[in-house]
Amino acid sequence: MISLKQQKKSILLKALLLLLTSGFIPGSTQAQDTLPIISVKKISDKVIVSWVNNYGANISTINIQRSKDSLKNYTTIGSVLDPMNKENGFVDGRV
Repeated sequence: MISLKQQKKSILLKALLLLLTSGFIPGSTQAQDTLPIISVKKISDKVIVSWVNNYGANISTINIQRSKDSLKNYTTIGSVLDPMNKENGFVDGRV
């Protein structure tokens, strides 16, 4: 089992590596817009994930991904049919 200190160190190293390999130059970077508020509801054997799209016309695809550990090994489980809709969501039938 990895200690909390080792996990934090690993995350910090990964973030630093990402920064270094992404061509980070102070003052000239662009960040992703703030993520929307996401609502999650479980109804019977399904999970409904919904959100309000604040991104405007710059979005071409929204993919929904799942990971067993929330850290790595993400797989795409679906895509939003129309990412331009103001209100959007996804129903996950595999709970």
